Amino acid sequence: TDQGDISNKFIHLTNSSIQKHNVNHVQAQSVKAGGGGGGGSKVSLAYLRKRLAEAQLSWPEMWGRIVQVVLKTLYCVQDVIPSHPNSFELFGFDVLIDADLKPWLIEVNASPSLGRDNDLDYRIKDAMIRDTLRIAVGPAYDRDMLASVFRRKMQEKLKGRWHTDKALPANVFNVLGGKAPREFGVMPSELGDYQRIAPSAAWEEVLKIRNEKKSVHR
Repeated sequence: TDQGDISNKFIHLTNSSIQKHNVNHVQAQSVKAGGGGGGGSKVSLAYLRKRLAEAQLSWPEMWGRIVQVVLKTLYCVQDVIPSHPNSFELFGFDVLIDADLKPWLIEVNASPSLGRDNDLDYRIKDAMIRDTLRIAVGPAYDRDMLASVFRRKMQEKLKGRWHTDKALPANVFNVLGGKAPREFGVMPSELGDYQRIAPSAAWEEVLKIRNEKKSVHR
């Protein structure tokens, strides 16, 4: 970097929350003109793949390395992340790629911002929200029927007749319209643009490294 640019924070910091205030739009316009998608200093993965292909660099190889970073990070903190099978959380991984295509983890954001500042944000984040809800949200159910079942159960409890309800399975079946919720561990029928990375061959590699280190320490 030229010494004259030392005080220019827009050269050294790539965070979009800073870059969106950059009065110099040369970079953003260049990216947009090249098919970057109108995201300011941000580009889509599709655009990144295109640029790597033009430079004759392997996208699958780089993506595989990023997946390894994500899996190793999650493995390191799995003991402190509560297991809630009936809920989900969205994490945002900030990864820096060096000149050798080696990924470096910068930080992990819990519940990352879904704010949308430009056309690319709307396209990428809206699609991600749709995919997330398709995976996480259970089948539609009859709210009125569910409320009726609750009212009946509460009345029985108030009258001291709280007991095992043999009709409960039939009631649940009717409330869900005959559709069974996806069981824990069962793959969703649609993943959208999500990719399952665990369990997977990549996850087995992480476990293999752990086992090798354990055997060395013994």
